[in-house]
Amino acid sequence: MTFRSEEPTAAQLRVLRTLSRLTRQGVIAPTIRELQDSLGFQSTNSVRTHLNLLMKKKLVEKPVPNAIRGFRLTEKGQEFVRPKK
Repeated sequence: MTFRSEEPTAAQLRVLRTLSRLTRQGVIAPTIRELQDSLGFQSTNSVRTHLNLLMKKKLVEKPVPNAIRGFRLTEKGQEFVRPKK
């Protein structure tokens, strides 16, 4: 699978913002199910697809590959959710 841009799509940006918001609210490394519920997606597969593409773009990382929790924004990913000055 290839992607044309390092910039997140609108849907991917929504995932980044939701991941950031949940983390700020104290949900440490949200699960795919928690992201699905927050985003209102019909399936966890949609969340997985977005997260996999965001990992390829180096905007999200999962330091422990098989952990249930573990998705977090990279420094590069945080740049997309910080308020613009």
